[in-house]
Amino acid sequence: MSGKAIYWFQTDLRLHDQPILSKLHKSYDELLCIYVIPDRWFKEPFNLGFNRLGPYRKRFLYETLIDLNNSLQRLGQRLVVKAGDPSKVLSNYYREYNIDKVFTHDQYAFEELQDLEKLQMSIGKRNLIIGNTKLMVSELSLPFTLEELPFSFTSFRKKVEDVFKVDNDDMNCTSLPPALESLSGEDWPAEIVPDLNEGVSNPETAFPFKGGEYEALSRLKEYIWDTENILHYKSTRNGMVGVDYSSKFSPWLSNGSLSPRRVYYEIKRFEESVKSNISTYWLVFELLWRDFFQLQSLKFQSDFFKVNGIKHREKEWNYDQKLFEQWRSGNTGNDFIDANMIELLSTGFMSNRGRQNVASWLAHEYKIDWRWGAYWFEHCLVDHDPSSNYGNWMYISGIGNDSVADRRFNAELQAHKYDRQHRFVNLWLN
Repeated sequence: MSGKAIYWFQTDLRLHDQPILSKLHKSYDELLCIYVIPDRWFKEPFNLGFNRLGPYRKRFLYETLIDLNNSLQRLGQRLVVKAGDPSKVLSNYYREYNIDKVFTHDQYAFEELQDLEKLQMSIGKRNLIIGNTKLMVSELSLPFTLEELPFSFTSFRKKVEDVFKVDNDDMNCTSLPPALESLSGEDWPAEIVPDLNEGVSNPETAFPFKGGEYEALSRLKEYIWDTENILHYKSTRNGMVGVDYSSKFSPWLSNGSLSPRRVYYEIKRFEESVKSNISTYWLVFELLWRDFFQLQSLKFQSDFFKVNGIKHREKEWNYDQKLFEQWRSGNTGNDFIDANMIELLSTGFMSNRGRQNVASWLAHEYKIDWRWGAYWFEHCLVDHDPSSNYGNWMYISGIGNDSVADRRFNAELQAHKYDRQHRFVNLWLN
């Protein structure tokens, strides 16, 4: 055993289900564990007065990194956190410390793929080892190539549902090489450390949890085993008030402090030992949706984030910043829309039902460029994932993976159906 390695954490901020990281102690005697906050997160691509890392998302990420660092310290390691261009930061460490190999995991969205490609060009393709941990399904089990990927989710599901396989989730990291001897302790960048009251959520939030692997696995156990709320998931998933109307796994899945494969096998273990029903199936169904958007963003690359979307459909968009401000601040005059936007502004979270309605309002009522809405979601949401966020916004806006030309929601009818007693609206507007 000899040599030095880097493990670059990205959206896999955990020690469970880590097939590459768990084996590095067998081959290397020094290891640098690092997370790089992309400097693009602090820029304003649309000049709307906010960047891509809002207070709730920042606090959730910070809590996640603290938890990961604590876990690494128990194994004699520590987490180095830097801000900058990931490829440049890693290239500099690679050369300064005479690193032999850099290890990381797969990505599917355009900017993250560019980070990987630039690093490969800098240090050499054979010196960057990329594992597969982001999807639930094994790509090798898919019955089509990326070019043949079905455009609609229904077609995708019908083709994969009975044939997909999920790699084992039991490669947990229990031993690591020691930290680089020559690396001195470094403070984390100020950009990632929230102020005392920054990102502290409203007590009425539907997501009262902290970031990190410990919280993620605790919630997984609570939702599936302790309360068996999973058995009611399909009938409650369109709820809007309270913690348990949905699993709330998405924030941890988005930054990888919870593995989708771990969720899948936990559901399967529950089905085998307790009960299997339409709700346990439906949670796996939702994980397939997540994989679908990851693969779509991989296929369409930069088109996934362009104004005409993956349909290359030209629409007449409005760029009225006053209207946009009314929408994002919860001042549209529609109680249902405003309540959802205030919840987002106050907590960094919003129900799936709410997201569909407010996206429809911005894209179809105000006809404002859908990317402004996706960008505001990116700023706010603790569960932001580029593939899921932008994929869903395109879907609602009529330029994505939907057979319906313009999926328009009637906010009044939606409020009557999903908030008939006005519990949600009263919670956030009174």
